[in-house]
Amino acid sequence: MTIVAVVIIALVGVGALVVDLGAAQVEGQRLRNGAEAAALAVAVDCIEGDCAPAGVTAGLYARRNDPDGAMTVVEVCGDGPGLPTCSSDTGPESSEVTGWVHVRTRTATPDGGDEVRFRLAPIMDALTGATLNRSATAAWGPAGSGRVTPLAVSLCEFQALGGDAAAGIVPSGSKVITFHGVGSDDTQTCIASTSGADLPGGFGWLASSGCRVDVTVGDWVSADPGASPDKDCRTDLIRWRNEPVTIVLYDAERGQGAGGEYRVVGLAGLEILAYRFPGETWPKKYRCPGRRGNSRSCLKARFTTVTVTGGGFGGDDYGARIVRLVG
Repeated sequence: MTIVAVVIIALVGVGALVVDLGAAQVEGQRLRNGAEAAALAVAVDCIEGDCAPAGVTAGLYARRNDPDGAMTVVEVCGDGPGLPTCSSDTGPESSEVTGWVHVRTRTATPDGGDEVRFRLAPIMDALTGATLNRSATAAWGPAGSGRVTPLAVSLCEFQALGGDAAAGIVPSGSKVITFHGVGSDDTQTCIASTSGADLPGGFGWLASSGCRVDVTVGDWVSADPGASPDKDCRTDLIRWRNEPVTIVLYDAERGQGAGGEYRVVGLAGLEILAYRFPGETWPKKYRCPGRRGNSRSCLKARFTTVTVTGGGFGGDDYGARIVRLVG
């Protein structure tokens, strides 16, 4: 009987470790998922210039990751418009971020308690439960690297519409942009001079794989000299219509043809409203402005903000902004 008693005690102890600590681990992961979802959701609001109501947003997204209703948000703070200052230093060390938000979640029970209830540990006069806290920090700022649509537009076009990266101003209004800035009518502002003294304007394509290319601000990227997107991108043309895509802004070029390269000055958001490429036109009867409109390649677009979740921070704010968990 003594041996049986010892074995039972040992089994209960092992059961407490497996069942109770396992339950605590599962609940801790739920709390972490809720904190991460809440932090990312608040950060997306902050990008638009106002984090409020941060507490409401955090609570909503935290509960979406809480099927049992055993979670509450106990802290939302950070460095952003409308956010209270955190009581401790929980922010990222990077100077490339614009701001950050910290969210802390805690266990909550229907009866108003804050413990995960243990099942076997109380039998051994051990703990009846545990209060769990988890936290996450999300930051936002200009995108300095990432995977983009292989379309490059000159910095001149961005500035011609009133864009100012230093002030975080994205241009308003739409513009017709021609391939390599070719054109001589009033619709084309950014045109390369015959002497090559000015940077070329317009747009160009980047060499890509699967209609995506990884870029970093300050790097040179290979050009695809054709006026139409490559074959991998043709199936994506429909997806680009009236939808923001992330593109490259360039401020210099070198080389020609397949050996040409663009220098990435920043990443921007672009909403394509119409286009005319060799063999591809949308809407069906769209023509580029000017006397030679049917023989040119052009796109009508407007710059916009776009939020991406992959890549890294860095560079100036041309409208492509990244939200990422940093802690």
